[in-house]
Amino acid sequence: DDLGVVALLESYVHLFAHNLSFGGPTGRWFFAGAAAALLLIAARGALLALGAPASRTAGVLLGAAAFAVPAFAWGLAQVLPRAGFTWHYVLPSAAAAAALAGIGARGRAASIVATVALLLTATLGALHLVRPATEDFRGAVAYALRAVEGADPDEDVRVVSVEYQPALFPQGQPWDYYAPRLSATPPAREPMLEREFSVADPESLLAADRVVLVRRSVPDELFLMRALREAMGAPIDFVDFGYGVDVITFAR
Repeated sequence: DDLGVVALLESYVHLFAHNLSFGGPTGRWFFAGAAAALLLIAARGALLALGAPASRTAGVLLGAAAFAVPAFAWGLAQVLPRAGFTWHYVLPSAAAAAALAGIGARGRAASIVATVALLLTATLGALHLVRPATEDFRGAVAYALRAVEGADPDEDVRVVSVEYQPALFPQGQPWDYYAPRLSATPPAREPMLEREFSVADPESLLAADRVVLVRRSVPDELFLMRALREAMGAPIDFVDFGYGVDVITFAR
């Protein structure tokens, strides 16, 4: 749903670097500059490949995959209501862009620029390795499990796992994946109405003493959220686990 021109330009930068914010307000621009430099080198590689008869076919294929496919996908999303666009949709183009950058790095000046850019992107890769995930579902599920285990044994505690995304994705996958790996006897989550982002039995849920909700990007105005607030009041606990992921606890 990122249909602006800026989203298209960002998708090209993301072929070589993403999560630029890991560099902070200043470092992010160095990483963005490194990605832009590699893009220019990749464009040079496409021109070099197209200029030689022996590599012209490869140049056409690589150039189309690296540069034309993202633009085509973005254009398609402008006219087809069911087509979406955001930067990670075009990440398969990164392989072709990398191959073209390898071709374009010929020559002393280009190889120096490419080396500096690669050192910067390697630094960004290291920052990824030492930081928590931007969507820390494992941490969220672990926290929810501790919240359930710390509740009073006499309480009726329910777990809800819901993600706001296209209906073709089943609900509760993070809980179903991580809970059995983090606990020998994890509590069952509430059955969901897959296309409505709500539980199958709202009345039973709202009669519980405590609800631990693992959610991703679920708007506060959705029925489930409104019903929980109306039945139990404001949450007693709210913990953020990255991009759109949080654990909210409601209790009477």
